[in-house]
Amino acid sequence: MKKKMIILLSAMVICLIGIIVWYNVSLNLTDLVPDEVMEIVVFNGNSGETTHITDEQQIQHIIQNLNDVTVKKWKPSVGYTGYSFKITIYLSDGNEADGWNNFIINSEDTIRKDPFFYSVVLDGHKVTIDTTAENGGNNEGPRPKALMLVALAGCSAMDVISLFLKMRVRFDKISIDVTAETSDTIPMVYTAFHATYHIDGNIGDAAKIEKAIRLSQEKYCGVGLMMKKIGPITYDILLNGEPLKPQKHED
Repeated sequence: MKKKMIILLSAMVICLIGIIVWYNVSLNLTDLVPDEVMEIVVFNGNSGETTHITDEQQIQHIIQNLNDVTVKKWKPSVGYTGYSFKITIYLSDGNEADGWNNFIINSEDTIRKDPFFYSVVLDGHKVTIDTTAENGGNNEGPRPKALMLVALAGCSAMDVISLFLKMRVRFDKISIDVTAETSDTIPMVYTAFHATYHIDGNIGDAAKIEKAIRLSQEKYCGVGLMMKKIGPITYDILLNGEPLKPQKHED
């Protein structure tokens, strides 16, 4: 009796582990050959309008992008009916594509393929992007454009921390605030950026601190170098809460 119980419990544990792995595995949204796709049909659940995409170049671009999207199961979708867009993909033989031949886009990062919702993941991590309720969202994440500012701060922070360690800068904390100026016309785009570096560290390392940040801004931060093609990036440094004045240092 005890042996049977052990076997039963072992089987249950194996099944549970299998379910957990199955539920959390990342999947490619599509795996299609663009040349084999004849038509993409997009139904707008908000307006009721249907768009038929048959242009070869547009199909190539869309399918290539869909093939690059990775998703992960989020929660059951049984009982949910509303959506923003429904996508149906038809192959050159007139039949719907297998697998993810049709799916529903609920938001910028959530896809529904019954019986589950799937969240879009980036490098294995879920990134939630949303908008306000007035614009059809749930306000559960940052706006897409604001993530550009996060990317700039994160990229430069990684550079600076790496340089601090190489230069043996004594510091306790670093944080970066990034703001942007926006155009007045539609589409509203960023036109200029400003970063404020907050450093808690040793005042004796001020010259090294300034040099590390300057190198990040001028040489190492790829995000910043790309964004400078949009508009200028200015910055200032606060060391222990006080503005850091220009320092003399050897390059």
